[in-house]
Amino acid sequence: MKFQSTCLTALVIGSILNLPVFAQGTGLLEEIVVTATKRETNLQDTAMSVSAFTGEQLEQAGATDLREMQLFTPGLWVGGNAGFGTNPIVIRGIGSLITGIGADEAVGVYIDGIFQGRTAGNIFEFVDIDRVEVLRGPQGTLYGRNATGGAINVITKTPGDEFEGRVEGEVTSFDGWGARGYFLVPVSDNLGVKLSGGKYDRDGWIHNPTTGIAGSSVDKEYFSLGLHWTPSDRTTVDIRGYTGTSKLPTAYKDLNDGIDTLSVYTADHTNASRREFTSVSGTITHDFDWFTAKAIVGYLETEVADFVDSDGQAINNVQYRGFNESDQYSVELQFASTGSGPFTWLIGAFYFDEAAEDDTPFNFFRDPMAIFGVPPGIGLGPLGLLFAAEVDTEAWAGFGELTFQPVDRITLTAGVRYSTESKDWLGCIGGFAVYEVDYRPDLCDASFVPDDDSWDAWTPHFVIDFQLTDDMLFYASATRGFRSGGWNWTAPTFPDTDNGFNPEFVWTYEGGMKTDLLDRRARFNVSGFYSDFTNVQVRTTDPNGLITIVNAATADIYGVEMELSATPVDNFNIAGTAAWLDATYAEFIGAGGNDLSGNRLNRSPEWQLSLMAQYTFPIGDIGTLTPRVEWQYVDEMFHDENNTQPQGSESFDIVNVKLRFESNDSRWGAELYARNADNTQYRAHSFQGILPNILPSQYSDPRIFGGKVFFNF
Repeated sequence: MKFQSTCLTALVIGSILNLPVFAQGTGLLEEIVVTATKRETNLQDTAMSVSAFTGEQLEQAGATDLREMQLFTPGLWVGGNAGFGTNPIVIRGIGSLITGIGADEAVGVYIDGIFQGRTAGNIFEFVDIDRVEVLRGPQGTLYGRNATGGAINVITKTPGDEFEGRVEGEVTSFDGWGARGYFLVPVSDNLGVKLSGGKYDRDGWIHNPTTGIAGSSVDKEYFSLGLHWTPSDRTTVDIRGYTGTSKLPTAYKDLNDGIDTLSVYTADHTNASRREFTSVSGTITHDFDWFTAKAIVGYLETEVADFVDSDGQAINNVQYRGFNESDQYSVELQFASTGSGPFTWLIGAFYFDEAAEDDTPFNFFRDPMAIFGVPPGIGLGPLGLLFAAEVDTEAWAGFGELTFQPVDRITLTAGVRYSTESKDWLGCIGGFAVYEVDYRPDLCDASFVPDDDSWDAWTPHFVIDFQLTDDMLFYASATRGFRSGGWNWTAPTFPDTDNGFNPEFVWTYEGGMKTDLLDRRARFNVSGFYSDFTNVQVRTTDPNGLITIVNAATADIYGVEMELSATPVDNFNIAGTAAWLDATYAEFIGAGGNDLSGNRLNRSPEWQLSLMAQYTFPIGDIGTLTPRVEWQYVDEMFHDENNTQPQGSESFDIVNVKLRFESNDSRWGAELYARNADNTQYRAHSFQGILPNILPSQYSDPRIFGGKVFFNF
């Protein structure tokens, strides 16, 4: 399906709807309180592009992790497992570089206020979610480093003074099953505890005649504990801990294998991917007479182990094992004014410390006879390379924001953040002539070469908003963001060489409107923006076919995003989103001197549209029955800077259908569904292989049938 002349029409239709409406039954549209500005504000009164979804909305939409968020968030794209523990997250064309520890992400993910320095823990089972907020555009002042694309805040449930709980069980096609549940238990008048956990397991949908093992399976586990203590009327203490494992193995199909069926892959090895994550955090808040103080302290540990046959062929060509781990500590202090005077302020400080290491051995050409028709020992034979690296990062920042209301309904906001960080790097490449089943970390024991660098940046933020009526807000803003520099782990590091890359910067200028209509039966939000992107970090390949990060010159990004939700009649909800994006390199000379100016940025489709409709039928005194249909369209996108296909995905659309029963007291219910009901599959990740005739590609899931039952307490 390809939209051309009908795109504008579809955009207007899609913009009349907004997926934040998932509530069943009658009543006005739900008000959502967000903390995107590090204060509690109403979503419709927040002068920025932010989409927010409650845990109940996410459950009704069937969103079980961040990958499903793109269905109802304009401008957001979350790709497939791209190796190295990464699922690329992109907002407005700015996002993941899909590489090891030498580079950082451009979309900051925060879980209960803790910045996730590495991505391994970002794809976890949604169990005890209170709210997810997607902040679009650079967040340089309040969120700081590595937020040139935006930020995603995941807020889990907090136990209170009333018992609350939920359990659900699920079965799906491909022998899938899942179980999730949480309990919020009041222990005393001022102490509550939370216990939650979930698991989802599904066999792979790929048949491999070479190994006889199914590929593209899923296995996710998540467990969480929480404690909420209010020692006084002015003080709250929250302690949270969670741990989990996500096994999401890649399965690369060589597009030149001559097999038309997407469910048949012929790789000679079965891929494996294991991500482990553990976090402990504490938040203390105290209300003074004229300001509130908050301290957030967190620890996060992640480990990734991958085995990937990255050629997708039935011969021993290229495989790699990836092992990386990270330990990080962070502290954030916030001081925010209280009261309703014309001036409000927020100041804070942030500290971040991370130690990460990576060992990635590649094995090339174990069977040169099968690959080249050349027997071993005559100049061409097996080759092993170990890429090893360690990086220690220390980052400091101070930030502040002042809001002034000179007259009624007009508010001016100005903020700035100063960030400084230093990185110490150790890099090594070790070679071995014999194919190794296990990797050889000893090859780099005495061969690491050090390097170090530091950077600082000022990232200001300016906003003016005008509350025309109680239900209509206009705003304009200018914001700067930056992403830290780093090193290429696929090249040896020597002092005074150009192996590293510099930070990238972006200025985004935005204007928008938020409004509730028809006595809050409809809600329409629209924003338009321009981003001036400089020193752009680009993932490319060197002449040896290995991943490298370079700084392009500049890029220009223009876009429009629309959201609207409506309940035209009782029990009938319609919703949708629309995003138009023009994200191209203004100046970029690529490998070999190729002029790539005018090419689109990676994973930046021109159009993203979605629609949802559901109607709730009362069934006497028993309950309600709600059929629901969801549709998503995504335009063509590219996975490389050369904008070549099939290194990317053509345009596609996906349809989900659901039928939900819920008792009148909401105590229990059941649901049947078909995800990707029209069985559309797109390339979630693809790249040019080491050899020119190899095009490894990973595809999205086929149609998945499922059903679940749930009980609320």
